[in-house]
Amino acid sequence: MKHLLILLILTPLFSIAQNIDSNNFIGKWTGEEKGEMGAVIFENNGFAFWELDGQIVGGKEFMFEGEKKSLTYRINTQIDPIQIDFIITNLISGEVRELVCIAKFVDANNILLTIGFDVPRPTEFNTNNSLKLTRAK
Repeated sequence: MKHLLILLILTPLFSIAQNIDSNNFIGKWTGEEKGEMGAVIFENNGFAFWELDGQIVGGKEFMFEGEKKSLTYRINTQIDPIQIDFIITNLISGEVRELVCIAKFVDANNILLTIGFDVPRPTEFNTNNSLKLTRAK
């Protein structure tokens, strides 16, 4: 009887974890690294923004290093850990660069994000490579 009760309590928790989709990321997520505040904004139209040191870059069209670029994202919630790709497209040359990440929800309003800079996609979360982001209210 005790095992049945535990199973009944845990079943809804497992179903919540399986129902995560890319819409769970929509909105602004803030975090701090080395004393600096930053944010990632996921829009429901597929565009993303990064806010670093008070500057916001991203979206459909922005200037970076004298060139017009766009920033989009792709999220795959069917894989564990969740895969997030930020796609930076040069709007003049068509050149595409991707920033590959993994993410996991700590709870509904907090995620861990690990970013791969010029390396293959990260495979694990640890204190050296992960950034905790909190949903902005």
